[in-house]
Amino acid sequence: MHTQTGYKRGMAFALAGLADVFTQRGDLAQARQKSQEPQLFARDLGAQLNTALSQMQLATISLEEGHEAESEKPDPYQCCRI
Repeated sequence: MHTQTGYKRGMAFALAGLADVFTQRGDLAQARQKSQEPQLFARDLGAQLNTALSQMQLATISLEEGHEAESEKPDPYQCCRI
């Protein structure tokens, strides 16, 4: 429904929730895929807190995948200064 109405914030929350489910199930490839899109929506909306939360979700997935160094990479867009 959110995709039909173009409600980006709602779509971002839904995708972030799906990413959490996939992370809990151990499907980290799907979790990563689902968590990247909300980050783009948050950036488009200028929602710094949501962008930071998306970055934390991606870092958690990187840790679960065993990529510790990747989880510590700074945001290349430097968009969040919270």
